[in-house]
Amino acid sequence: MYNRVLMFAGLMKNRKGLSVLAAVLVLVTFLDLFTQLPTTAPYAKSLGAAEAMIGLLVAAYSVTNLAGNLLAGQMLDRWGRKQALYLGLVGTAVALLLYTRAQSPAGLLLVRLFHGFTAGFLSPAAFTIIADLAPPQGRTRAMGLAGAYVGIAAIVGPASAGALRARWGFNAVFITVAGLMVLALVVSLLLLRGDMKRNPVREEAKTPFPLRPLVAPCLGVFALTFTMGVLTAYLPLSLEAAGYGRAVPGIMLSVFSLAAVVVMASPFGRLSDRWGRIRTMSAGLLGVGAGLLVLAAARAMPAVGLAMIIYGMSYGLIFPTSTAAVADAAGMGQRGRAFAAFYAVFSLGVTAGAIASGLLSRPDWGDGLPYYAGAAAAVGGAVVLTRLGQARRRGGP
Repeated sequence: MYNRVLMFAGLMKNRKGLSVLAAVLVLVTFLDLFTQLPTTAPYAKSLGAAEAMIGLLVAAYSVTNLAGNLLAGQMLDRWGRKQALYLGLVGTAVALLLYTRAQSPAGLLLVRLFHGFTAGFLSPAAFTIIADLAPPQGRTRAMGLAGAYVGIAAIVGPASAGALRARWGFNAVFITVAGLMVLALVVSLLLLRGDMKRNPVREEAKTPFPLRPLVAPCLGVFALTFTMGVLTAYLPLSLEAAGYGRAVPGIMLSVFSLAAVVVMASPFGRLSDRWGRIRTMSAGLLGVGAGLLVLAAARAMPAVGLAMIIYGMSYGLIFPTSTAAVADAAGMGQRGRAFAAFYAVFSLGVTAGAIASGLLSRPDWGDGLPYYAGAAAAVGGAVVLTRLGQARRRGGP
């Protein structure tokens, strides 16, 4: 049965094709995201946007990205993997080129809304295809490699965007990433085989999607991304308030990314194949909480670096485990919706953490409160996951 599914999912002529496809799709998808982080606000300002409008422009992408995630899930299961992927790649390339034509903040807002929506197809499509291509015993490995590519994009994206902007201006950033989208489209056309409309399990796409198997991975990733929202919003403020230069937060985030990449690309990223998904996610969340507590207490740069290494290594355990758990939980005809829901929760976690960080960042409440809140969320998530795992082993809900 599995061989029939693989034949139909169409996949590659050899195992190396999986690595190539995963690398290209995930790198391009997340380079798009990470090159926008240091670019959007200054570009909006160059068009005359006020601070409030800049905030709206940044948020607009997230709102439509969530809608794109959810629609992509339906398309991936009902129309096919390739169709949704190609739509996302072409649409995102067009959106990136439209940035170069924006003449006002209002025009940029329309582009941001369109960009967020089309980019919302990419992550669910990429990870659904990777899950289809990977054999069950290799899913954690495949997801670990995909997560490592996300980490590489997080390191390369902001730096490359800054270099392109400094040398050739804003338009160079948008045109370069649009070109990468076209490259990913060509690679996908060459490596993906088969017609998903003839999938023998397509009838499964018409059945209601069971949410219960997704509770554990979604809970784990929400707790993780809540802490990421806290970290990205509060780390620059706390380090600058402590007297460190503006470059230090970026360096520390790179340390986190490098630690995560090392774990995800190493055998440690596959621990859940031996420990089990829930146990590994719980251990990773405890590590995340420990890293944030060290960060809250840190008074010197070595301690901050140690905290980011602990946090990054723990992230490296959780991300591939949670994505592999999504692939385990859903049949092939439901996997698109499963990853769409997963990435919707991912986005909600980051948003909630950033909002919580803003609400708790009050000098009269003391330093480091957002870090403590993030640690509490991580430890709380670990406790709930542990109880859930115990209940499942007893045969409960």
